[in-house]
Amino acid sequence: MNRKFQTAIFYLLVAIGLLLLPTYASSYRGVTGKLLVATPGVTAPFSQSVIFVGQHNLFSAWGVIVNRPFAWKTGKKKMPAYFGGPVDCPTHMIGPKDDGSLQIAVNDDKTAGSVKDKRVVIGCSGWGLLQLNFELTRGGWDVIDYDPALVFDTPADKVWDAAHDRALQDRVTKQKKVTEPYNPKK
Repeated sequence: MNRKFQTAIFYLLVAIGLLLLPTYASSYRGVTGKLLVATPGVTAPFSQSVIFVGQHNLFSAWGVIVNRPFAWKTGKKKMPAYFGGPVDCPTHMIGPKDDGSLQIAVNDDKTAGSVKDKRVVIGCSGWGLLQLNFELTRGGWDVIDYDPALVFDTPADKVWDAAHDRALQDRVTKQKKVTEPYNPKK
């Protein structure tokens, strides 16, 4: 093949890739709806954090830390709240839905009343273009399925321990599947 033809093929493939990227990017959900569990080496502000991921796509990700209670002072009144992360974003209300999934709503007059068994979450956690993907690849986070009992029924100071144990169990289970000999009758 001559050099001009190779260059034309290369640019054609790049153009096709760019045309397909929005379709792939819009269908990519990453770890949306899952819990991120900070691995032991992760430092502040995410040390021993468990984060519910509200959205994860190729361009960004955001979520809220679910295991960091603190006393939030509004004027002279203190009320319980949760530190959702270091990013300044609207205050959220979180609570379990009847089907067990997690409801997250911006804390305003329209939506605050719709969240049952709510918690106030101040701040959120956010990642830029592919940042969360790189952190996952480097082993900064374990990913487990969202469990309303873990988030809402476990004492906040025990959530990370329970989530970390679950992540370790998931690793062992996955490792067993990888190392088991192939059995076509299963």
